[in-house]
Amino acid sequence: MAQRQHVARKRFGQHFLSDGAIVDDGLRFIPAFLVAFAVNFLVLQGLLELGTNPYLAQLGACAAFVGVGFVLNYVFVFRKRGE
Repeated sequence: MAQRQHVARKRFGQHFLSDGAIVDDGLRFIPAFLVAFAVNFLVLQGLLELGTNPYLAQLGACAAFVGVGFVLNYVFVFRKRGE
């Protein structure tokens, strides 16, 4: 298991490593997830109100969710302490 984690870190970088406790990270993850989910919902509703095809609207909402989720996780949830 440790070998796979080492390979993954070498390959994908160390973007989401954390020095904090799991509980601390979890408590920051929940609001970040809720914000990303709210953005997903608002984008979906907005695109549907504009008459966008439902499949394309969901695709746009998914892209917004992934983008916002990534940024919030990178900046807020898994940031290094003291920065």
